[in-house]
Amino acid sequence: MNTYNDNPKQCLKKIIESASAKFNESVDIAVNLGVDSRKSEEQVRGTVVLPKGIGKNIKVAVFAQDKHLLEAEKAGADIAGGEDLVEEIKKGRKLDVDWCITTPDFVAKITPIAKVLGAKGLMPNPKFGTVTSNIAEAIKTIKSGQIKFRTDKNGVIHVNFKSINANDSLTLRNSLKSIAGGVLVVKNTLARLALERSGKFSYLSGKFSGSVAIIYSSGIVEAAKLIVDFINANKEKMSVICAAHINELLTVEDVNKLAKLPSLDELRVKIMRLISYDIPARLALSINSSSMRLVVIMSNVTSDLVDKILSLNLLEASELVKVLEEKIGLPAGSFLGGAVGAGAPISDNVAAPAAREKAEYKVVIKEIDASKKIGVIKAVREVNSTLGLKEAKELVESLPKDLTANVPKDEAEKIKQKLIEAGVTKVELE
Repeated sequence: MNTYNDNPKQCLKKIIESASAKFNESVDIAVNLGVDSRKSEEQVRGTVVLPKGIGKNIKVAVFAQDKHLLEAEKAGADIAGGEDLVEEIKKGRKLDVDWCITTPDFVAKITPIAKVLGAKGLMPNPKFGTVTSNIAEAIKTIKSGQIKFRTDKNGVIHVNFKSINANDSLTLRNSLKSIAGGVLVVKNTLARLALERSGKFSYLSGKFSGSVAIIYSSGIVEAAKLIVDFINANKEKMSVICAAHINELLTVEDVNKLAKLPSLDELRVKIMRLISYDIPARLALSINSSSMRLVVIMSNVTSDLVDKILSLNLLEASELVKVLEEKIGLPAGSFLGGAVGAGAPISDNVAAPAAREKAEYKVVIKEIDASKKIGVIKAVREVNSTLGLKEAKELVESLPKDLTANVPKDEAEKIKQKLIEAGVTKVELE
């Protein structure tokens, strides 16, 4: 494609609109500065922080000692070490990072591995801000989306954008973080090997071929809604292959159904209200579906019945609601949100089901002990591993905030206790 426009934004828009591959294409930009890079005074190099990141997690390694090493670990460095780390690299350890940082007093100690780091473009350089005493600030800047630039021997600067829709990808990642989820891009061979060795979701191993990303979340309905909305907006670039919930393989159709469902708690309420709907006492109702058989004696709603209803998954509960509505002769969706539809009162003969305790809760942090802020941030990251240091810090500084999506009560209680021990003074389960 050849195009010309004096407006850089219009050029970039045109490139994005013309993308045709099924994967996220890369964009290379070459800018001829018209300088003679052989002259030191005309060499151009430096760094710039992209306002919306680069669309992926940036890994940072820090070479330091004493207090700087501790500072690096607190600031979220992916790898931090001193002379022991240098020795490991000399012996062949691979360094899978995007940036390396060191302090002025440690520069001489990484000289033995200068060739190794230099070959990968990782050698710390004061001009890039990677030789500094302010380790925490350097890590924060780099992880927020910093990239390098420098002229080549012809005076041209080359810049590569990893993905033309990095902003859309970032929006999806941030949305998933709000429901304790995330996105993982993995090598297919490693994914298949991990699935087979773990024994969990091994039936998915055959799905890893071509460009595949894993989206995960503890809130299956919320995740399905986000995924379907995102796919609809990017249908020419990506699609759903399949999904898995517990030990069940879900089809694309199942995912679309999940995206339209209310929450599991709402479906359970619907079922209980439908069962107690205007039906003569002692009427035996036999319900058959592809996934269940449930026999209910309407005059005696026992705890066994409640246990069976609570054991249903989302798709089963949704199907049961549909069958009940058909058996009773109600229009589909008459019990929206668990409330009785207009003109359909509950029978006087059968009492409405008693309110029961919720099965799942969100963990909401309300207040913390300011003197224990660092400990709280650490606990928040342990509870929600999808949060980086920056996101966890922002969450703690902008309370009240939801830390998790709906999780089982016992798990929510454990998380609550962990947060209280870390320094949270007020945490609620909602």
